[in-house]
Amino acid sequence: MRHYVDKLAGIEREMVDLSTLSKLARTPVYLMVHRRGSTGYAFLRWRESGASKRHLSLEQIRKLVEGWPTESRAWVEAMSQNALSLNEAHLHARDALKKIRVDVLAREQHVLPRVV
Repeated sequence: MRHYVDKLAGIEREMVDLSTLSKLARTPVYLMVHRRGSTGYAFLRWRESGASKRHLSLEQIRKLVEGWPTESRAWVEAMSQNALSLNEAHLHARDALKKIRVDVLAREQHVLPRVV
């Protein structure tokens, strides 16, 4: 269980690092780490810079960067692929951790009597 807790923490650090890197590029879009408060689920999502700060889907990002130079489009695509990989890794680690927790709670608890 500790392995998956550490793995999840590592993935979340990578998400923050990728988000920070995307902000350093000074483009009109950047990756933002979102976290669902009720479940703790974290994921990367594109967001517009500026006043509106809209969330953007991958399709919207691809349309937005169509007129950008080739290097910039390639950078956005690479960042998108990294974000998708991290999002998927986060889901797999969360699922594995959840299964372990369910398994541990389902096991018979062996409690030895205390000598008083």
